[in-house]
Amino acid sequence: MYMKIFKSIVLSTIAFYSSLFSLSGCSKAEKVNPYLSDSFSTVKWPDSALAKLLPVPESTSGMIDTDRADRLEIYIGSTTQEQYESYVGSCKAKGFTEKYESGTDYKNCPYYRAENGEGYRLSLEYHKEDEADDYHPMKDTMTIELQTPQKEETEAETEKPTEKPTEAPKEPENKPESKSIADAGVVTPSFKETMDSYEAFFDSYIEFMKKYKENPGDLTMISEYADYMSKYTDYMSKLTAIDTTTLSVADLAYYNEVHSRILKKMAGTSE
Repeated sequence: MYMKIFKSIVLSTIAFYSSLFSLSGCSKAEKVNPYLSDSFSTVKWPDSALAKLLPVPESTSGMIDTDRADRLEIYIGSTTQEQYESYVGSCKAKGFTEKYESGTDYKNCPYYRAENGEGYRLSLEYHKEDEADDYHPMKDTMTIELQTPQKEETEAETEKPTEKPTEAPKEPENKPESKSIADAGVVTPSFKETMDSYEAFFDSYIEFMKKYKENPGDLTMISEYADYMSKYTDYMSKLTAIDTTTLSVADLAYYNEVHSRILKKMAGTSE
């Protein structure tokens, strides 16, 4: 019985997600955002390996959105812009100064992005006012995101031919799909980070569904599924708040690219 319920929910989820993106010139969805700063509680700084690479913020108000071995995402509320700038300085002191970029995004939110010497990717952003109609959700809030090093470049190096070292290396004919637009340097950095976080969640969601299909009799996975559905609702609330009519050409192209990849992955779970 549980398997029938699970399959029904999966199929309805795919149908809803497909209909969402099939609309041309999507209008604004209802301004529902579960991440508003007035809902924050006291947050305890994680004891994970990624968290130990960063300084601990002054404020203890916030929410931990993602805490995995490969990704950390935390929202810290009750933070002034001066405290945000001080935190940026502390991160620089921790070694996050390579490949850096800073500025304001198209919503005038200050950001800082950099890597450390080992390739760990840090993204900081500050939100002054609540923006419930956009994917920037918080007031007086700093978002902190840290990811493990990407492996594409390292793997590519091991695959280069060594027979003719004097020849200039040829560009691969088939580049990874995820780099087709992002590496062109035209997608708004904060928007790319947001869309990548959505795709990462659906990857995790799909992996869970595969494990469930392999062992549908495991009743302990029912509660875990309920947790995934709760997170799914949160991500969809943020996603539907994006007004595609205001996106730049590059941002809209990346939006559609990520959406296409997610739909292909989701379709595979219903087979």
